[in-house]
Parts: sequence; C-alpha cells; structure tokens
Amino acid sequence: MASALDQMLGRLDAYDGPEPFGSVTAAQLLRVQPRTVTSWATSRQLSGLLLARSIGWQFTKADLGKFLERRYYTALR
Repeated sequence: MASALDQMLGRLDAYDGPEPFGSVTAAQLLRVQPRTVTSWATSRQLSGLLLARSIGWQFTKADLGKFLERRYYTALR
C-alpha cells in the first residue's frame, strides 16, 4: 500500500499543466485551500516566487515536492 507521501508525489508527477503555476493549482495538487498555500509561502515554509501582489505566488512541481518531503519526514521524527 502506498504511503500518503507517495500518493501526493504521484499527483505531482501526473500533473502535466504549465509551470510555474499559481496558488490555486498548487492548492488543488496538495488538496488544501489556496489561502493555506499562500500562508505557507509567506511564512517561508514553501518555496516559491512572489511576482507581484496582483499576480501572486508562483510554484513549480519541484517546490511542492521538496515541501512535501520536508513536512513528511519532519512529522515522522
């Protein structure tokens, strides 16, 4: 049986849309609210690029993958 991390990373691998993508797409991939993704980015827990306040945060699959692995392995300690 696949772990929760494997399932989330599988969703990221299956994503074939344009990169970088915004917080709405990141939230859909992580199955959280866009406000949560923005909060993680603002608090520097999630790497991303803030282009402008009117445009918002931009992320890559690598950004989300590193974030998930860091959070997952920290939770196991």
